[in-house]
Amino acid sequence: KWGLLQDLGEHESTAQSVAFSPDGQRVVTGGYDKVKLWFTGGSDRSKWGLLQDLGEHENAVRSVAFSPDGQRVVTGGYCSEGIGRC
Repeated sequence: KWGLLQDLGEHESTAQSVAFSPDGQRVVTGGYDKVKLWFTGGSDRSKWGLLQDLGEHENAVRSVAFSPDGQRVVTGGYCSEGIGRC
């Protein structure tokens, strides 16, 4: 059955991209305002919560992803700085 798992209300605007970590324990979200890292709580949804605000981009974040080992997060979006954190 499909349904809402969790409201990501911490974003001031729309979350544009969402990715689960390889172990399923964390989620990274990117939106028009910021990039945020969440703990999923595993099977206990009551433990879901914001782990860290990873900061702002110059412009909207269009994509987020975890590295294969789950230790790093990469983000992409419109940026005048070229490759790197905008």
